[in-house]
Amino acid sequence: MFLIVLLFHSCAGYKPVGVNSIFKKNSINSVVIYQTENDSSYYNVAHYFSSSIIKGLAEVTDLTIKNELDGSINESVLSTRLISSLDPSDAVTTEAMKFIDKSTGYESSIGARDGFYINYQLGYALALEVVLIKNPKRGADIKKVAPKVLFKRIFPVSFKLNNVAFTGGGADSQGATNFVMNESLREKAFEIAALEVADKVRRSFEN
Repeated sequence: MFLIVLLFHSCAGYKPVGVNSIFKKNSINSVVIYQTENDSSYYNVAHYFSSSIIKGLAEVTDLTIKNELDGSINESVLSTRLISSLDPSDAVTTEAMKFIDKSTGYESSIGARDGFYINYQLGYALALEVVLIKNPKRGADIKKVAPKVLFKRIFPVSFKLNNVAFTGGGADSQGATNFVMNESLREKAFEIAALEVADKVRRSFEN
């Protein structure tokens, strides 16, 4: 049995965006949401942010999410990009360590080995750049209705993960072992982080 602990800030639920949203204020009735670009140190995570942004903007009243631009008046495009200043080797930081040996009750995990430290808590940090542009494509009328950047902001994304698995060595025994974080754990962590930042983005559109 594995016990995996994810540490996040509380994530508030979505609520409909009202008449004071950036879309209403700028007479925008449609938006094309581009797939999130990934310029961060983390691989295969951009799709979590794309889907979370789409889910959040689906709550905006009187706003249609389109698959592509058609040059109509008052359409918009939302582009997002994951960024990170970290080197790939420093993408995951150790926030806390734990000493494991027979005296700490984990004999079933380490066997005859000497005690050692494990990375007990890992930290992840990156950021999401969000850009909203009105009338990004107007064809022959581009001189009459020029594209306009309405919103550009960078949202920090961070979380901590307790990287410890508790395993049962028998009916009445329990051991702990350090383990390489499996793909399912990594996916769940970024999925939750993406939902949180998408909610912050949507709320920013209300101000």
